[in-house]
Amino acid sequence: MAKNYQSKNSKAVDALLEEHKDLRELTETICATSDLALLLPMLDELSHELRDHFASEEAPDGLGAVVSESAPHKATAVDHLFAEHADFLTAVRRLHHTVEACLAGPMAEVRTLAAHLCKQLRKHEDKEKDLLTDALYTDIGGG
Repeated sequence: MAKNYQSKNSKAVDALLEEHKDLRELTETICATSDLALLLPMLDELSHELRDHFASEEAPDGLGAVVSESAPHKATAVDHLFAEHADFLTAVRRLHHTVEACLAGPMAEVRTLAAHLCKQLRKHEDKEKDLLTDALYTDIGGG
């Protein structure tokens, strides 16, 4: 029976460690992303993955069960870690709102200004092209 429980614990630990690896990869990608528009769906994914991961850890056969069986004196540490779960979900939600506000505010203004500049530059270059074309191929006046 103890061997069965260890095997079950081993599978649970392996699954949790795999989830940690996946979360680490996602958070590293998030940290390396400078495009706020790309960041929003990544934060949505992180929020979803964290909810699932925290539910796995807090499940009756999750992290708490594994630690309490192997090291019951660590129960307080598990409780502290579990208490942080809600804080992380709140932090992701706040960051998401901040990114949305930035995209709607300062970033929207930057995009508008950049689009206006590009449009004006295209118009300017078109005028130069038209002037060159007219001067070289159409205008036959001599001064």
